[in-house]
Amino acid sequence: LNEDEGLRMTTMAVEACTASLVLTGYVHADPHEGNIMLGDDGRLVFLDFGLMSTVEDNIMESFATGIQACLAEDYTTLAEVFQAVGFIDNPLQYRDDESQKFRTKGDIA
Repeated sequence: LNEDEGLRMTTMAVEACTASLVLTGYVHADPHEGNIMLGDDGRLVFLDFGLMSTVEDNIMESFATGIQACLAEDYTTLAEVFQAVGFIDNPLQYRDDESQKFRTKGDIA
């Protein structure tokens, strides 16, 4: 693939995987370059369905919220969503920049 085709294929793969997760809760759990190809008609083709998975409703909803948070550059909400579904520990610690000490959400004035 040339660079433009590769970018188009990557965009389609990300959109397909995201839509599958958020809309159906059923996902191809191994979408690497050996399991995806571009068909002669320009459509994306997934291969090797040996590793498929379902995703719980709360994780689907959190993933959608996380995408919105990323697009809005709202990293506090993103971290809270990750925490709510158990991707990161509680208490959540953060800092605005490297010069600050880490603090928890309860430390916010």
